[in-house]
Amino acid sequence: MYLIELSDKEIKRRSSEIRILLGILLTKEETAKRGEKTTISCNTYPQAQHYILGTYDGSIPNKSYRDWRFTCYNTEFRCMYFEDWVPSDLAKTKWALNNLSFSLFRVLRQSRDEREVLAIHCEPRETEPADKTIKSHYQYKRIPHLHVSLATQPLPHSHFALHHTNDISMMKNIESLTSFMRNVLVMIKDEVIDTNDKEWKINT
Repeated sequence: MYLIELSDKEIKRRSSEIRILLGILLTKEETAKRGEKTTISCNTYPQAQHYILGTYDGSIPNKSYRDWRFTCYNTEFRCMYFEDWVPSDLAKTKWALNNLSFSLFRVLRQSRDEREVLAIHCEPRETEPADKTIKSHYQYKRIPHLHVSLATQPLPHSHFALHHTNDISMMKNIESLTSFMRNVLVMIKDEVIDTNDKEWKINT
């Protein structure tokens, strides 16, 4: 288990940091200037014993935070991003990151339905099961990892670590993890979002 904590004051500032992080998906440029205007909103979603930060564009959706979306600069793609924090003390003066989740969806041109292409998850509090006979993926799940959602099974449920599992430098604190995620999002832009439409073989 890796403990990434924020104080009560720090977590209330986290939404602006998330908006800056995701701002790079609103421009074709490789980086977005800090403080650049963004159309992405980041708000809390009420859930007992959790501090959930979800993202969307437009009006706040009247649905689960997992169904909130924002559109990136290539409007053929929509994105989902949320962070789930849980109290790490009884007074709720400190919060620990429980789950960070990003998904990229391809918008089908005719139906305008969406198809999940890939997902990036990070579950720092994942622990090794006490029963050693149970096959566990905790060493991959507790650091940023990739799910290839569009592939055939078992790939959508496989956890592909985005860094060597022996190097956990990105898990030191939320600043390190955010910086790592920024590099991941740039890679997704270069390798997926910017690809030619003719390369896609998704039924529309």
